[in-house]
Amino acid sequence: MNVHSIQQKYLNTKVWGAMEFVRIFNLTIPFASGFAGVVLALKGVSLDMKALSGMFIPVFLWAGGQVFNDLFDSDVDTINTPYRAVPSGRFTLRESVAFGGVLTLLGVTLSVVTQSFLCQFLTILAVLMSNLYSYNVKRKGIFGHINFGFCVLLCIYIGESAVSGTIPVLYAPLGVFLYYTSLNIMASVGDVQGDERTNVVTLPVQLGGVRATYVATAFWMAGIVWSVWGAQYTVEWLVIISLAAVIPAYNSQLLIRHPSPANATTSLRLFRLGVILLHFSLVVAYLSSFQLILLMGAIGIFTITAFLLFEVPKGIHAPLKEVRAHG
Repeated sequence: MNVHSIQQKYLNTKVWGAMEFVRIFNLTIPFASGFAGVVLALKGVSLDMKALSGMFIPVFLWAGGQVFNDLFDSDVDTINTPYRAVPSGRFTLRESVAFGGVLTLLGVTLSVVTQSFLCQFLTILAVLMSNLYSYNVKRKGIFGHINFGFCVLLCIYIGESAVSGTIPVLYAPLGVFLYYTSLNIMASVGDVQGDERTNVVTLPVQLGGVRATYVATAFWMAGIVWSVWGAQYTVEWLVIISLAAVIPAYNSQLLIRHPSPANATTSLRLFRLGVILLHFSLVVAYLSSFQLILLMGAIGIFTITAFLLFEVPKGIHAPLKEVRAHG
């Protein structure tokens, strides 16, 4: 059974719709954040219950946050991304709220399992910050982009606090915060048309795509410089950090030359890889070569498979015509 036949067989099922809803191809990013936090705190890999909770709390919070983001953005998505679960009619409002609530509750429950008050506090803070972002803050220009970057930083701190009860490595992950803020700005370049029509004031709406890309470039460059400062230099680290720098450099020139929705989508897809690599640069010194290869291989296979199944078809090319509503 090939990819196309799988898509046609399962496209209109609730399970398929749910995986599209949470952007399953994006979930490697919160996992990388939680994993990096756990490894930074322990200076090595552990697979006990607290460590696994630290890795997967961000995944469930991220998935739940995507659902609520789509609920708050249903008017914008009708213009920018009509193939998504809510505007395409595959999920009703009640189903969406229930789905997002269950995912968020799973993340909160895992924080309780860690028996770390700090982890529980950071988990609740991440839920509040992500939903504030979706509800209103994302409409506040640069503050919305910074808010999202901060939510990613919280995912790393959640991983750290889950296994240690503290945040032993506070400053090193700030490079990820700056880098992801840049990603969020560049991704918004492709949404300008829908954002303007629905009064969502992102930085690209305020400054235009090209000038916003210059600001985003300053953020990712600062993130790389911060990540280089104080790092433990190895050959593996050098390869990873070099790739993490080359990817946004390509994205910047792409959007400066032509800030189109298509180029913004390409930048977003590449930037996801860069974010994961930057997370790995934080912890590569604590991983054996076998662990690093195994981790990158597993994430690579998952990402490529999810990309082919869910990102490429985008609800198939004419989603409003080809995706049937449920209920």
